[in-house]
Amino acid sequence: MGRRNSTPCEEVAPRAYAVPLAYYEAEPKQTIMKLATQEFDPTQVVLLDEPVDLPERRDFVATARILSYKNQQVSLLAVLNAPAVLVLTDAFAPGSKAYVNGSERRIQRANYFFRAVLLPAGRSRICFRYEPDSLRRGIIVTIVSASLLAGIAVARPSVFAL
Repeated sequence: MGRRNSTPCEEVAPRAYAVPLAYYEAEPKQTIMKLATQEFDPTQVVLLDEPVDLPERRDFVATARILSYKNQQVSLLAVLNAPAVLVLTDAFAPGSKAYVNGSERRIQRANYFFRAVLLPAGRSRICFRYEPDSLRRGIIVTIVSASLLAGIAVARPSVFAL
């Protein structure tokens, strides 16, 4: 069988990949318009909602592999010969956090829909976790409430008597 020619609609970017070029685009409408052009190649360039400084590199080589994929956490391994932006094609969520080699890093909105994090050259372990502040606040409120109830129960047992 001969090789089948694919149309742009049939080509799919990998779930996680690194790109050596990143452009800043503050306007979501402009981002969407650029993504829709035939010239835009998401495996070579990423549009971010914040500027980043990446040195230009023509001989860029990178691998990115998902190690584990769970409901609240994605772990990856990336090896890069130059600093780059790792793109994870999962939905951008404000409550997510990223850790690169154990240190927290800022997650950026990539191509308007996805998550991205700046990586140094070399081997990096990356972990994206969903840790919204609302969850942390809820746990604190629960602990404080339970402590107050326990204190009242000890101080005035008659309040809880049937």
